[in-house]
Amino acid sequence: MERAPTVSEIIDQRPMGRYQIWTMALCGMVIVLDGFDTQSIGFLAPSMAETLHVPVKTFGPIFAAALVGLMISSMLSGPIADRWGRKGPIVACTLIFGTFAMLTARCVSFDQLFACRFLTGLGLGGALSNSVALMSEYAPKRLLAVIVSMMFCGMPTGAVLATQVSAVMLPRWGWQSVFYAGGILPLTLALILIAILPESVRYLEVSGANQRRISRILARISPELAGTSTSRSEHQDERRKAPVVNLFTEGRAAGTILLWIPYFMNLLMLYFVVFWLPALLRQTGKPLTAGMTAIMLFSV
Repeated sequence: MERAPTVSEIIDQRPMGRYQIWTMALCGMVIVLDGFDTQSIGFLAPSMAETLHVPVKTFGPIFAAALVGLMISSMLSGPIADRWGRKGPIVACTLIFGTFAMLTARCVSFDQLFACRFLTGLGLGGALSNSVALMSEYAPKRLLAVIVSMMFCGMPTGAVLATQVSAVMLPRWGWQSVFYAGGILPLTLALILIAILPESVRYLEVSGANQRRISRILARISPELAGTSTSRSEHQDERRKAPVVNLFTEGRAAGTILLWIPYFMNLLMLYFVVFWLPALLRQTGKPLTAGMTAIMLFSV
């Protein structure tokens, strides 16, 4: 008897459908708003420092707080999503970073800013990592590298969006209005995600979900797949249970470290420029708009 195809085989063998594209577009919007909230504080910091009477040179821990929260959330949300699915963490993390972005607008002290940025980072990291994962699980392997590369363009796109929003709102209503925008947009998107974002069909396959639930998603990918039976990949359980320590076994340690180093240095330079360039320009007497223009050009 011929074995039924796995979900991965079905997705890999078919052209991209409208349903997959819409799913990826929703994930892309999460990443754009993630980039908006992650990077907007860099060019808002000079205005915040002047309003709150906090020296801008002390903003280093505030910048770092969001990145530490982002790192923690990225590490924790992966195992959570592997166990309970990707949609829930994406929605929850989008709600978290939207909520604390809005609360950042109400901060009046260094400690409040530090706490809000850390908590915002907890949402940013989980939303980013799980959105990329969900998108990749709806993409055929032959297009995966291109699609993931396009997905990461959402971060600088979010920074460009933030500069344009700030150029309009900052002179009129102050830096607080930009954080309100950076909160309202993801909170609105989270409601849309609750309504229409699908669960990862590959996760449903691995978790042994009801076959009818998988069939409904396959039917939305293509009507001709309605009623299609699938089988579980014999390697899925092994991949699902593989611990991170496996990256350092069987001769993979050197390759893992060598991949981590350029990735670390890349992010070090990116966040250094985004967070500190506007403050440096402001200290040389340039207007606040100079920092926004610099970050926009850098992101482009």
